[in-house]
Amino acid sequence: REGGRPTLAEIEAIGSAARFVKTDVSKRADNDALIEASAEFGGVDVMVANAGITLRTDGADVPEDDYHRLLSINLDGPLFGAQAAARQMKANGKGGSIVLMASMGGISGAGITVAYSTSKGGVVLMAKSLADALGPDGIRVNASHRGPSTLSFCAPAPVLPRHRKGFASARRYAALASPPRWATRSPISARISPATSRASRFSWTAACWQSSDP
Repeated sequence: REGGRPTLAEIEAIGSAARFVKTDVSKRADNDALIEASAEFGGVDVMVANAGITLRTDGADVPEDDYHRLLSINLDGPLFGAQAAARQMKANGKGGSIVLMASMGGISGAGITVAYSTSKGGVVLMAKSLADALGPDGIRVNASHRGPSTLSFCAPAPVLPRHRKGFASARRYAALASPPRWATRSPISARISPATSRASRFSWTAACWQSSDP
């Protein structure tokens, strides 16, 4: 919730160049402008679509407005970002890599995250489909499937305080991940871009759901 400027300051503090571009990922024009802004650095080589929200109102009776707002960010956003990045990568003729942040919830689903799991399930198939479409142009598309963690900034996430015990004991979440655990975990290799003749890699890494509410 700090925004991009603190990160920009940290990058500049170590002597590197950066630019912060405020973007509403649910809008195609904003994604296009973001990618266009990268031209001053030579264009995009790697695009990571990381923006996403969860809802305190999620579940079987998720309200319509909340559902559409979540999908516009979690599902439309990755597609618009990937499209913009791919267009530039093709124009530059160098290929590249696009990473879409999915979730374990998009594979197994959960009753307490019906809307969220729906959006992330869409991201999983989006990555596979884009990989097939963009592979001939030398553009790899991967999905990273995240799970819940013990990081301090996960505290506001609505599902963890109420369901921590269930997550920790469920078979699909053998344990809530912590940063040292990530560092020692080997990524799982999956070839989802067959046209590139390369193995695309994605990790069963962990992160928390960020609540959309203050």
